[in-house]
Amino acid sequence: MSFHLDPQTVYVSLICGHVLTIVLLSAYRRSESRDTSISIFFTAKLLQAGAWSLMLFKESLGDLTVISLTNTLLFLGTAFESAALLRLQGALTPRFRKMGIFVTLTAILTFNGILFFYNHEVLRIAAASIFSALLIAPPALRLLIQRQAPALRKLMGSLYAFLAAAFLIRASAALFAEGPAALLAAGVSHNLFSISAYMTMMLANTGFVLLAKQKSDEELFRLASVDDLTQIWNRRTFIYKAEAVLDQYAKRRLPVSFLLFDIDGFKSINDTYGHDIGDRVLREMSAVVSRQLGPDDLFGRYGGDEFAILLPSASRAESTLLAERIRAAAEGAYTLSIGALTFVPEHRSDLDRIYKCCDMALYEAKRAGRNRIQRAERHFEAPETREYDYVRI
Repeated sequence: MSFHLDPQTVYVSLICGHVLTIVLLSAYRRSESRDTSISIFFTAKLLQAGAWSLMLFKESLGDLTVISLTNTLLFLGTAFESAALLRLQGALTPRFRKMGIFVTLTAILTFNGILFFYNHEVLRIAAASIFSALLIAPPALRLLIQRQAPALRKLMGSLYAFLAAAFLIRASAALFAEGPAALLAAGVSHNLFSISAYMTMMLANTGFVLLAKQKSDEELFRLASVDDLTQIWNRRTFIYKAEAVLDQYAKRRLPVSFLLFDIDGFKSINDTYGHDIGDRVLREMSAVVSRQLGPDDLFGRYGGDEFAILLPSASRAESTLLAERIRAAAEGAYTLSIGALTFVPEHRSDLDRIYKCCDMALYEAKRAGRNRIQRAERHFEAPETREYDYVRI
């Protein structure tokens, strides 16, 4: 039993799919006008819809003209689609742009050179398939190799990789279309290409919109979670993440450490040099501290010039050593006073009490001369945490 897809049915289905996508993207672009990747993808769909539409006029316009224009538009559409996916991932670097332009121009010139000077169908199919695979491969690999990528991106990468493989199989089937491979070239290759075209429509048209929406959601989450000035976690997000870590380590009965620190005399920096300089000091200090931390450490801005760090699994000695590294790294134009606490958390540990204990230790570091580290264990182990009535200096 043989299975064969009629070319006209393929063309009409692809045209309808791309046109519907163009309509959908037109509406989506109104709310996401700042996302350049959507505009690039929109252009790709216009080119691809135009290419498949030309195939319906093959008899009236002539084979060579239609084949040339169709494949030229498809190469351009695939290049724009690849660029949109790379842009969506933040990977459309100048190097990728130059490579994409080079491959696209080479594809167009090679294909049309074969068409007009040699016109061998096997070579045309092989060239079109190989260059299409080359254009699709970069975003596919980028989607697949991302660490801790969402399942949707992994799925998209896998499907694009399948499409690239399908194009390469089609090229091989065309090049080895004699002898035992003739059946593969005539039947399986055609059907595989048609199925791949359908998958491209489904994948690119639906999957891209989902990826764009996911990126938009991630950006909104980042804006709601990150402090605008220092680009570290804001207080609300830090507390949320810290409470989750405390519960996790309470179950495992493992220690964690908490550091609370601020810039000595920060008010005088603002008063003397202005708030612009004060903001720059906060940004620079946050960058300096971030370089001292590991991937699992939490770093957040509690407010003003007050910052907190949660160190999972860090012992008292390790947290003291890290606090000293942070203090030494920041020492120069300004100094830091740090309150440090190491403890084994209990289920639903009171983060507010932990903060107050470290805050008292931080105040003691200020009174002792600033630019130093003060441990907070004695406050934490006391039956009741005393309240300090003080003005931060």
